[in-house]
Amino acid sequence: LKFTDYDDITSNLPKFMEFVFERDAKSKSPFRFTWPSFVQGWHDSTAIALKYESLISDGVNTLQGALRAVTKDDVDLDKLTKVYETYSFRNQSNRESGNENTTSFLRKGQPGDWINKFDKRSAILFNELAGDELILLGYEKDDSWIDLID
Repeated sequence: LKFTDYDDITSNLPKFMEFVFERDAKSKSPFRFTWPSFVQGWHDSTAIALKYESLISDGVNTLQGALRAVTKDDVDLDKLTKVYETYSFRNQSNRESGNENTTSFLRKGQPGDWINKFDKRSAILFNELAGDELILLGYEKDDSWIDLID
């Protein structure tokens, strides 16, 4: 995608969303599915879903639950805690969560930062393209989240 300013996430979001959520056969998107179709495809299956927010707020217990669900075995909490800490945002990025580096794959490590990047146009477009999936996954109860965006 050709953006005027690649650092201007807010202005670029609508064009980016239209690109990755393109649904017709003539799509130039490199993806073979959209996020909504991906969510719908696995949501009622036996797949184990992990939310970033849960990994940040209670990571060891979140991972323990997922591992138990998959393996049906007890998990060594000491080993799991070491793995969790080794791969934490802080240890991988050498920064605290919230300390942004826009050039890093590990950009900010802060759940909920999307609200600082979405404007009203992006919120309306995302809701149109994937609002049902936000509700399906329990992130929102309805589309009133759009009213939070200026």
